[in-house]
Amino acid sequence: TSETLHDMDSICTAEEFRQAYPDGITGTMMDYVSFNGAGAALNDHATSNRADWWYGKLLEPASAAVTLLNILDNPNKVGVRVEKTDTDSDTCTVTFEFHED
Repeated sequence: TSETLHDMDSICTAEEFRQAYPDGITGTMMDYVSFNGAGAALNDHATSNRADWWYGKLLEPASAAVTLLNILDNPNKVGVRVEKTDTDSDTCTVTFEFHED
């Protein structure tokens, strides 16, 4: 029996994203809203520590998605697009475009 851990701190290709999240993030530990409630705790800490560099990144959808999913923060390699809904100001969709793929 063996086990391996592949540490991916800066995902920059679609293949790396598929390796890290083969079934997407819904219902996994990375689903901070519906899986484990960590989103509420992160939101509380971020809003209480707005001046803190790390928590401040969690207040905007694009930088929060990049930070929490370990996406490479380099617009030359990974594009990030945020689409807000007209009906719910608290909901948006963040889309990544991996330029090397």
